[in-house]
Amino acid sequence: MEKWNRNNRACKTTWSTLKVLHQLVDKFETAGSIKMDELTFWNTSATPELRTIQANTLAFQIDNIFRMIRRSKFEDGTTHEEAITDMVKCLLNKNKTVADFAELNDFYYLFWGEDDDL
Repeated sequence: MEKWNRNNRACKTTWSTLKVLHQLVDKFETAGSIKMDELTFWNTSATPELRTIQANTLAFQIDNIFRMIRRSKFEDGTTHEEAITDMVKCLLNKNKTVADFAELNDFYYLFWGEDDDL
């Protein structure tokens, strides 16, 4: 399966969550290639420390939407702490894309409906 795909729940949920949080305005089809430094939280004038705080806040917001609103659960063998830590690392890597972020989220989260896709 291609990396950025409308039929992948991780891609759709990551995109819609970033859109709800006003991190991007792009259509789904083009959003996968957006780099982390193009999301609205990324302030080029911010110190690395401030950017880390902002990425951490954003990661917790995304996690809350995934779990509390979108009813996602953690994949077996993964933890909340690992998911947040890796989300922050990805968000802080300006060369990573939204598609990369969705792939990471797919590793940690079992998105609603994925378990009945079998």
